[in-house]
Amino acid sequence: MTSRQCAVIFLIIACNHVMVAADKNMYACQTARTKSKEFCNASLSYESRVQALLSELTQDEKLSLMGAHGKDTCAFLDGGVARLDIPQYTWCTETNTGVSTECIKEGKCVTTFPSPALLAASFNRTLWRAKGRVQGLEQRAYFNLGATRATGSGIPGPPIGLNGWGPNINVVRDPRYGRNSELPSEDPFLNGEYAIHVVHGMQNGSDPKWPLLIHATLKHYTAYSVETNRFGFSGNVSTYDLFDSFLPQYEAGFTRGQAGGAMCSYMSMNGIPSCANEFILNHMVRNEWGMKNALIVTDCLACASMYLHNHYAKDVATAAAAAINSGVDLNTGTPFYQDGGLAQAIGNHTVTWNTVDTALSRSLLWRFRLGLFDDPSNQSYSKSGLESINTTSSQSLVQEGAAQGFILLKNEEALPIKKGSNVAVVGPHANSTIQLLSDYYGDQVCFGPPDPGSNIRSNGHCIPTIGQSVTNSNAGGTTKVFAGVGVTTNLTKAAEDAAMDAVAWAESVVLCVGIDHSIEHEGIDRDDIVLPQVQLVFAKKVLALTRQNNIKLTLVLVNGGAIAIDDLMGADAIIEAFYPNSAGSVALGKAIFGDSNRWGKLPITIYPQNYANELTIEQMRMQADPSTNYPGRGYRYYTGKALFPFGSGLSYTHFSTECSHKENTTSCNVTNIGDMDGDEVVFLFHIPPKQQQQQQAIRRLIDFQRVSIGKGETVSVEFISEDTQFKVVSNDMSWNNRRQQENRYTLTPGEHTLMVQTTDNTHNFSVLFDISSLI
Repeated sequence: MTSRQCAVIFLIIACNHVMVAADKNMYACQTARTKSKEFCNASLSYESRVQALLSELTQDEKLSLMGAHGKDTCAFLDGGVARLDIPQYTWCTETNTGVSTECIKEGKCVTTFPSPALLAASFNRTLWRAKGRVQGLEQRAYFNLGATRATGSGIPGPPIGLNGWGPNINVVRDPRYGRNSELPSEDPFLNGEYAIHVVHGMQNGSDPKWPLLIHATLKHYTAYSVETNRFGFSGNVSTYDLFDSFLPQYEAGFTRGQAGGAMCSYMSMNGIPSCANEFILNHMVRNEWGMKNALIVTDCLACASMYLHNHYAKDVATAAAAAINSGVDLNTGTPFYQDGGLAQAIGNHTVTWNTVDTALSRSLLWRFRLGLFDDPSNQSYSKSGLESINTTSSQSLVQEGAAQGFILLKNEEALPIKKGSNVAVVGPHANSTIQLLSDYYGDQVCFGPPDPGSNIRSNGHCIPTIGQSVTNSNAGGTTKVFAGVGVTTNLTKAAEDAAMDAVAWAESVVLCVGIDHSIEHEGIDRDDIVLPQVQLVFAKKVLALTRQNNIKLTLVLVNGGAIAIDDLMGADAIIEAFYPNSAGSVALGKAIFGDSNRWGKLPITIYPQNYANELTIEQMRMQADPSTNYPGRGYRYYTGKALFPFGSGLSYTHFSTECSHKENTTSCNVTNIGDMDGDEVVFLFHIPPKQQQQQQAIRRLIDFQRVSIGKGETVSVEFISEDTQFKVVSNDMSWNNRRQQENRYTLTPGEHTLMVQTTDNTHNFSVLFDISSLI
C-alpha cells in the first residue's frame, strides 16, 4: 500500500518511558518467602509455573481465585492468596470505547473514542488497530499508576487490572436494541475485521520478551441483542443463523485476531444459557477454533440468572456446575465463590477438581503471560505512566476517527457551508455534552468536580458541543445556538421560539436531533425506531420553515440504533453522526464547513419507520420469509426498501472507477474527478447464483479498502478472492448436526457474481464454478 492509499496518517503512538515506581505489591513473586518457589522460577515455561502454583494452592484458595469478592461483584476483584503473597486482582476493566478508570490529573483522563459504529463506518483497518493500541498503552499506564475504578461516591473502587473487556462485536440485529451504541455494524464480516485489528492493537506489544500488552475479551458471546428481560430471554436461533450471523465475527477475532478470551452473555439460545452452552464455549472456541487457553468469563449475574431468572438451573450449585463444565473459567458475580456454588457442586460430585484445575490454569496462565508473576523492574511496559495517557497523538486519532466515520447520506448543495455565513444550530443535541458519548466510555471523562446535579460519570463540562464546534468553524460568520426542545421533553415556549427565530434568521441551519441513553442503554430497548415525538414535531416545524424561506437545512443524527426519518427526508443534507464522543463534534464542525472531506460509509441499514411493525425485536431470524411477510434483517436479507442501505455515503468530490477481473484478482483504478481531495471506500460483495438467492444472503461483503485520493489523482486497488469466500452456510444443516463441519458450508456450482461498489460506480463480474469445485 502506498502512502497515498493509506487513508489515515499513521500516528506513532509511542511510549517515551518515564520511570514509574510500579507498585510491586500488584505483582506476585516479589517477597523473600516466595521468590524461591517453583512457580516464581522465571526460567521455566509459563505452563510449568502454572502447574507448580496449582500444586501449592489449597482447595479454598483455588475457588477464591475464580469468583468475585467484596460488595461490587461486577468489578470482579478476586480473593488473592495472602499465604503466597499473591495480590488480589481485578478482572473487570471495560475497554469498549475507553478504559474504565478515573482521571489521574488535569489533562490525564482516559482517551474516549467515537462509538464503534462511527469507527466501523471508516472501513479503515489501520484506524481500528491504532485505537486498540491506545487502549492497550493507556490501560497498562493506568495499572502502573495504581488507578482505580471511579465510583462517584468519593470512595475509590478496586484497582484496575490488565484484562480489557472489549471489543463488543455482536451484529446490530435490530435497531431497537438498547446497546447498539456499543456495536460496530450489522455485518459479521465487518465486525470480524474490526475485532481482529482492535485486538491486535490492544494485545500485541513491541517488546519481544514481553509481547502481551493487555488481554482482550470479546463480548458478548454470542447473539446477545435483547435488553428487555435480558436475564430470562431465550431466542430461537437456527443453525443457519448461528453460523452465518452470530459466530463468524468471533471466529475471526479468535483465529486471526488471537483474542485472549470472551465473555459469555445473558442470552439463552434455544433454551440454553450462553454461559452453560458447551457447544459455543468448549467445542467451538477451544476445539474447532483451536484456542485451548481462551479465557471465558461470565457477564455479571449471567451465572446467577440460571437459577434466579431463566430457571435453567434449580440452585446455585447446579448453575455453577453447568457453567464450569461447559467451559467457563471465571464467574463475575457470586455463585462460584461467595454463594458457595462451586464448593457445593464439588461436594455433590457434579464438578471434579480436575475441571476446577483446568479452568483455573487458564486464568493463571494469562496472569503469568502479562508479567504479573515476574519482577516489574525488568518489564518494559511496567515503566509507562502519565506520558502514555491522553496524548496529543491519541486525541488527534479521536478526531481523525470521527472525521473518517461521519456519513454524508444526502447533499443537495447544502454542504459545505460557506464560512462567514449566518448559521443556526438547533435541536436537542446542539448543546449536548455527555449525551454525545456511547456506552462504556470510561468511568470519568472530564477532570474536576462534576457539574451541579451530575456525578463523576455524567460530568461532561470538558466535551465541546456541536453548537460550539460549528461556531468555531464558522470563521467570520455569526452562529446562533438554541436547543428548542429536549431529547424527550419540551422546554419552555420561549426556548422553542428562540430556536425558530434563529432558523428564520439563518442562511443555513444545522438541525441536531437523535436519541440518548435515557432511550437506549444497557437494560433499555427502544419501543420504536422513530424520533421522540417532541423532537419530530419540532423538526417538522424547522423543515417547513426552511422550505418556506429557501434556507438550506442540514440534518445531523445522533444515535446508536438507526433512526427512521421518513418525515424528514426533505432536508437538503443529512449526516449520520452516531455518537461522536469526546472530541468528535470538533471534527464534525470542520467537515460541515469543508475543512475536511474524509466521510465514511454506512455500516448499518436505516429502515423506514414501518419496519418496527413488521417484526418484533425478539424474533431472531435473519432471513426474510415471504410466506409470513417477514422482511428479513440487515442488507444481506432485508427485502424492503431502505431509507439508506448499508454502504451508503457521499463525498464533497466525485470518483470514477474502472475495474477488471482476471482469475482470482479484481483490480480497480479509482480517480478523483472532483474539486477536492477526498477519501473513497471500495467494497467487494459476493452475490450467489440466482437459484440460491432465495435461501442465502442477497449479497455479502467479502472485502473492502479505504483510499485517500488527491484531486485529479488515481489510486489502484486490488482484491484477491479465494474459493472459500464463495462458500455459504448450508440451509440443510440441522441443529443436531451442528458439530459436523463437513456439512456446514457449501459452494454452489454456477454463476457467482463479484460486485465492486464505490460512491458513484458499480461493477459486476461473473465467476463460474463447476461441480468439481465442490469435491
